[in-house]
Amino acid sequence: MTRIAVDPEHLRGIDRLVSADAELARAAVQSMPASVDGGEGSDAIADVIVRMGMWIGALGQVDAALGAIVRDIADGVMADEERTAEELNKVAQALEDAAS
Repeated sequence: MTRIAVDPEHLRGIDRLVSADAELARAAVQSMPASVDGGEGSDAIADVIVRMGMWIGALGQVDAALGAIVRDIADGVMADEERTAEELNKVAQALEDAAS
């Protein structure tokens, strides 16, 4: 087991930033229109909006997960590199799933 040595206050700052990003993503997804009136381009516009919503939602989930990881490291709950790597692999898998 390899221990992690970091400045907890620096990590808490990172946590605040990624948590704010996660909130912005959540708000963006919630504000997406349910329908589009764009004439002949409506289907294409709606498709783009749906895809953007999916990606923004996925990125918000990633930000929330990264915030939790950073917070756990700062609080000493997660103190070894192996566990951190396991949690980061879950984040990477979520991004891969969103891409497919």
